[in-house]
Amino acid sequence: MNLFVRQCLPAFFHWMTAINFLCLLITPQTHAQTFPNKQVTLVVPFTTGGSNDIFARALAAELHATWAQSVIVENRSGGGGSLGANYVSKMPSDGYTILLMSSAFTINAAIQPGVAPDPITSFKPIALIAKGPMMLVASIASGIKTQRDIISSAQSQPARINYATAGNGSVTHLAMEMLASNANIKLTQAPYKGGSQAITDVIGGHTQLYMGSIPQVLPHARSGKVTALGVTSLYPSPIATDIAPLTQTFAGYDLELWWGLFAPVGLSETLANKINQDVNNALSNAKMKEFVTKEGAVSTPMTPDQFANFVRTELTRWREVVKKSNIKSD
Repeated sequence: MNLFVRQCLPAFFHWMTAINFLCLLITPQTHAQTFPNKQVTLVVPFTTGGSNDIFARALAAELHATWAQSVIVENRSGGGGSLGANYVSKMPSDGYTILLMSSAFTINAAIQPGVAPDPITSFKPIALIAKGPMMLVASIASGIKTQRDIISSAQSQPARINYATAGNGSVTHLAMEMLASNANIKLTQAPYKGGSQAITDVIGGHTQLYMGSIPQVLPHARSGKVTALGVTSLYPSPIATDIAPLTQTFAGYDLELWWGLFAPVGLSETLANKINQDVNNALSNAKMKEFVTKEGAVSTPMTPDQFANFVRTELTRWREVVKKSNIKSD
């Protein structure tokens, strides 16, 4: 090796190292600026027609307009949402495959630790779409007409007051266990295979209570088929302002359903922030605000870090409920 080559090689390797380092810094920023340049898929881990699917399709239409790229909704149901979530977790962390998940994400992880996908360790939380309360209703036949009636009936008839759920370990189950624990009363679960069967039997007087989403139960309350007792948030629902929060009687009771976007772990902060900003902008337009309100929810913009902290808090809350109520998965 001649003298010139020996002298130049160290400088050459120095510059190559510097160039590679600069490429590492520039690539995420460049990718975010050009994202998306092809189709984006929103994966919904439930069947069509449910709240997750409804939110996904509305958001997909808005993001299509923002990005000028096709945004499709792909339903991959099974395992209480785990099948679709596991699918997304194995996809490239490039922002082109995004999971739209709800409160069930943290509930599943709390009930089946190590089995159900973890929303924090296996995913990058991107954006909160919306959150909104549930509503507690009673069958007309039960004679329960007020929030206070629940407590007095449960105290006079321990364990004889029952409540319908969409299944063991569902949010409709855990929400009622939270309520019973709050008032130190005993209520008996009557699990069904889905919310439709549950509310049908409450209307028929076969079960006494049910905690469901507002779009599901409010029409039955308005038509006089069930009695609306309260909403689960600290504030009244924007589409049912006449129905008081349950915290009026059950002090401190606060629970809201939520829907959000998650990417496979490893998504760059730059791209996460870009998608987050585009989603928040979409949610701020009048059309989306009206849609979210009709679903009995509100949009509460969060940064990716804020949403991640929100999810951690939810996960901690459900772990405590599961432990205190000794809830097991089927």
